[in-house]
Amino acid sequence: MIRKYNYTGRQKISQDRISIKQDVSGDILSFNADLKIHDLGLPDHAKVYIEPYFKSSFMRFDFGSVARIQSPTDTYLIDIPITDRVLYRLKIVDESDEKGLILGFADEIVAKNNINDGNKSPLLPVDFNELNNRVWKLDFRDEGPVLCANTDSRIEKIREIVAKDQRFLSLVYPEVIRQIALNIASDEDFDFTDNGNSWQHKWVKYFKLSLGIVYSPNSKEDKDLIEWSDEVSDAFCKTNRIIDLLIN
Repeated sequence: MIRKYNYTGRQKISQDRISIKQDVSGDILSFNADLKIHDLGLPDHAKVYIEPYFKSSFMRFDFGSVARIQSPTDTYLIDIPITDRVLYRLKIVDESDEKGLILGFADEIVAKNNINDGNKSPLLPVDFNELNNRVWKLDFRDEGPVLCANTDSRIEKIREIVAKDQRFLSLVYPEVIRQIALNIASDEDFDFTDNGNSWQHKWVKYFKLSLGIVYSPNSKEDKDLIEWSDEVSDAFCKTNRIIDLLIN
């Protein structure tokens, strides 16, 4: 059983003091961490934990103490579903009494690897996980749309296919763009004229600057929403010469 802790009076630790790098061995993720927390005034005896998590699944790894940070020999994420969207938490804990007081805390840490540099989020992240019998699907999450691809062992080199295969791009991405446009347009509360920073506004900016789509649906009627999302998808195909990609 993973022990629960008291968060009262915790100190928020800046993420620039934490560097986590992921490695993929087959379909299993592992990680290592570089922590710069020695000058935060935390007691030497406080325990250091790192918790990778994805949705409701998480693990806890013991990284020693503030005075002596020590990486565990095994950091394989065996209890977390196969995915590239794992986030990390850092906890500094005083375990000198039964309360287990959290002294320092950092959350939503993005690891660095050969796909994501950990510094900026792509407009359309790709998540490799189990999808049963589907090759791909578009998943709308709180942070925005994510393209999911199946890690079934029967699909060889799925990461290379998603990243480089022009057939995959030409057959999948026009529908992805159409679904994203339709999702945004169907949102009753979304304002196309607002210059916000939500994931929807970032995509509308992409539609405008990259595809030349500078207008919104004429109404919230289903036929207008579908017509507009089809126009966005068609503009994507024209801009990226999708038919040529498939033929070539």
